[in-house]
Amino acid sequence: MAFAGGLGIRVDLDAVPRTGELRTDAVLFSESASRLLVEVRPSNAPRFEAIMEGTACARIGRCDGTGKVVVVAGGSEIISLGIDRLREAWQAPLREL
Repeated sequence: MAFAGGLGIRVDLDAVPRTGELRTDAVLFSESASRLLVEVRPSNAPRFEAIMEGTACARIGRCDGTGKVVVVAGGSEIISLGIDRLREAWQAPLREL
């Protein structure tokens, strides 16, 4: 979603719902069953959250206009990179195939 829009995102891993303690890398890269990332317009967020009431649902981040992906854990930025740089790192190996 961040690559397509080119806007930028800021995510707080401490807000990710989970049971027990997990290392930061596990929270960031885990593909736990039934975990979804949903993008909702800010004006629709209260309605969406009301619909999701009673589930493990949390607002973990927001889109912004920085053109960067910023990931925060424990109150510190652990990732802060431009979307263009991240997109290239993702696509470059695919071009080699």
